[in-house]
This record gives sequence, structure tokens and C-alpha cells, in this order.
Amino acid sequence: MTKDSKKHGSAKDGVSQKVQEFKDTFKSEGEHLVKTVFPQKIIELEEIHKSLSLSKLSEVHSDLNIPVPEAIHLDNGNDEPATKKRKHDHSVQGNH
Repeated sequence: MTKDSKKHGSAKDGVSQKVQEFKDTFKSEGEHLVKTVFPQKIIELEEIHKSLSLSKLSEVHSDLNIPVPEAIHLDNGNDEPATKKRKHDHSVQGNH
């Protein structure tokens, strides 16, 4: 083995060691989240859900009494329905 191959071998070992450390850390953090943090958050959310009872919803409800205006119908003196648009001649006649 040459010096260069020894350097590359130790570099690969260092990288693989760092990758393994990352995997182990990632795994332990994930296990902590799943086993400890998530169940605690579920308990907290259940307590919040229980504190919101359906009987309190009637206290929140209130009539707004917002007036709704009548629809405006434009006729413009035509027999056509108000939704139809008139056709306009937009052609330009010029001296050719």
C-alpha cells in the first residue's frame, strides 16, 4: 500500500464514521420524538379538546343582521336580456 492509498483509506473511514454518527444521532432523535414528544403533545391536545365543550358554542354564536341589497337589473330600453352585450363595430376604415 502506498502513502496515498493509506490517506484515502483513512479519509473513507473518517467519512463513514461521520455518516454512522449522523445516522445514530438521527435515529435517537427520531425515537425520542416518537416515544416521548409526540405522546406528550397528544395529551396536551386532548386536554385542550376536552376544555372546549359544545355547550360553549352557543355563547360564541351571534346574529349579524347584515342587510342584503336588492339586485340591480339594467334594461337600457332593449328587448334583449340584461346579460347580453351589444356588438360594436371596431373595424377601422382607412385610406388604402
